Amino acid sequence: MTTTGMNSSLPTVSAVIPTRGRPILVLRAVASVLAQTIESLEVLVVIDGPDPETASALAGIADPRVRILARERSCGASAARNHGAKLARGEWVAFLDDDDEWLPSKLERQLAAAAADAPSTSPRLITSCCLAKSPLHEYRWPRRVPRPGEPLGDYLFRRHSLGQGDAGIQTSTIMVERAVFAQALFDEELRVHEDWEWMLRAQSRTGMRILFVDEPLSTWRIEEHRPRLSDHQDWRFSLQWAQDRRREGLISGKAFASFCLTRVATAINPLRNPLRFLGTLPRALSEGVPTRYDFATWLGAILPPEARRTARRWIDRLRGCSAPLAPAVRSAEDSAKASG
Repeated sequence: MTTTGMNSSLPTVSAVIPTRGRPILVLRAVASVLAQTIESLEVLVVIDGPDPETASALAGIADPRVRILARERSCGASAARNHGAKLARGEWVAFLDDDDEWLPSKLERQLAAAAADAPSTSPRLITSCCLAKSPLHEYRWPRRVPRPGEPLGDYLFRRHSLGQGDAGIQTSTIMVERAVFAQALFDEELRVHEDWEWMLRAQSRTGMRILFVDEPLSTWRIEEHRPRLSDHQDWRFSLQWAQDRRREGLISGKAFASFCLTRVATAINPLRNPLRFLGTLPRALSEGVPTRYDFATWLGAILPPEARRTARRWIDRLRGCSAPLAPAVRSAEDSAKASG
């Protein structure tokens, strides 16, 4: 491993960017961090394995706040994030995928939300909405923030409207107190659901509170044919993952039921495996009651793939036309802070 670009003063925020094989994109991501309205930060770019082209491109950045961490072999996004988090010197660690960008006031707005929050013995994760951009359209994501007292698993997995983007926490919006990583690192064996796994386990181990800045503070670029470090889809693995998390008490029965219909069933080809597809319904109902939108998503999986994509695009376009909500800070656990 090599390290370059050290700064003697301790930063407030450490930005961690895992990357591999995308020098042009990661330069754009780094530039969005250096353009932040706060100066007390460092940028840890973790090159996930030998990548001379990316290392050469990053070496041209003269800003001393940038630290380049080159790993000897590729171990995936989770290992890269852990590597950066362990070497971070800031009070806060913020993640940014190499094909995403931050808006200039991202860290300033999140630090303001943390400062406005009452002192707490529990560590905090500060997240926000983002602007999701695809080749076809762009829209604000997610459409809703957690309700007061809503469990994290229920927020992530239970649908309360049609279409994608109802709820969620996108990796490039996360800023979390560095102390969390002393008790909860990303699971480096996972190649799917690793972000959900980490948030659920970190909250269980540390009592981590989640605060939501209800305005877009980053740009999430969605490219259907561009591989990401965490790309993977296997319905069998997803089902086993959800069963294990349910058994550990990290998600509720209702969250498991919704996950079965919206994440597991939709990854099964109902024509090739009709019994396995239909079997997800009784499995879901054995643990909890899905929402009507979970049922609608499950039924929609029967449609041909092109028809599903067309329906999603129309729904997303309609959703994208809705007026944005007024900025506010929302807490998933504290109803007293629900209105900012």
